[in-house]
Amino acid sequence: MSLFPTTLTPGMPIINTMWSTNISTLKSGKENRTQNWVFPVRIIRVPFPNISLSEAKQIINFYNNDCKGARYSFHFKFPVSENYTKEFVGQGDAASKTFTLPITSGVDGTTTMYVDDVEDSARTFSSGTGTDSRDQITFTSAPSLAAVITVSFTGYWTPTLRFSDSMAFRYNLYDILSHEEIVLKEIRE
Repeated sequence: MSLFPTTLTPGMPIINTMWSTNISTLKSGKENRTQNWVFPVRIIRVPFPNISLSEAKQIINFYNNDCKGARYSFHFKFPVSENYTKEFVGQGDAASKTFTLPITSGVDGTTTMYVDDVEDSARTFSSGTGTDSRDQITFTSAPSLAAVITVSFTGYWTPTLRFSDSMAFRYNLYDILSHEEIVLKEIRE
């Protein structure tokens, strides 16, 4: 998996949160609502208002060569450290103890792990040792099969995302490209 080029400075991302709910209207007019997803999926719009031709080529090369459009996912490090609550990490398989977190440059004292929504402090935090320099957690004992693992933290959110299969840039006369935003979709792997 690749990391979106960190040498580029985007504007502040805009995050749209999506849930999936089946809604059935009953004869009485009441609704029956069933939640399909345990966690939301986010669509992230990353603005690049004016970038140089060489910076645009970095994005285009990453899009075409590393990701092949929507084919391969990647990690995107958000430009600002923030507080996040119960972000999805993964599911237990009753054997794995080490999990890569959706965090870069987190701080152990601000990182709280949950297994099936219950805080689990029997773990070791390692900064920058996971895929694409993301942080990792190693539990003392492996979370049970299908247990949902989440994390609350302060740090740089670094989710797994993918592009859409099309992207457009607009050139101007001064070798500066205008690209209002790149639309990215959060995925679970």
